Amino acid sequence: MMRSAVCCDNGQPHPGFICSASSPAEGGANWATALAGARTLAHGTCGPTDKSVAGDWRLPNVKELESLMDFGFSSPSLSNADGTGPWIEGDAFSGVRLAGYWSSTTFVDPHFAFVVYTDGSCTTFIAKQSDGYMVWPVRGGP
Repeated sequence: MMRSAVCCDNGQPHPGFICSASSPAEGGANWATALAGARTLAHGTCGPTDKSVAGDWRLPNVKELESLMDFGFSSPSLSNADGTGPWIEGDAFSGVRLAGYWSSTTFVDPHFAFVVYTDGSCTTFIAKQSDGYMVWPVRGGP
């Protein structure tokens, strides 16, 4: 079973989409597993308790995932909910790992997809069959 690596605490970190409230999976997932797992999240499975149904959640595109990052901070590249200081566990996210997170955005070569690293190092493309990358499902938006 795929589990999300990050969750939001009762709210919307950015207008238009809501993050999953699931706990991290050990070792991460490849792109196909991440994509399918995000689509099957629903109330009572892998964490969400929001009355969502399968198909409500999805893997964010690279721009959405980058919008969660605040590269003014590092390890992780996240600010607190107010945007005034570095992230602290539970403000506004819980369970953030210093890791690469899959996006739904594919590279020019369709065997690759973009990954955003929360340590502030980069956004890059990775072979889709690579395991070990995390999932940050979102709901709503595009």
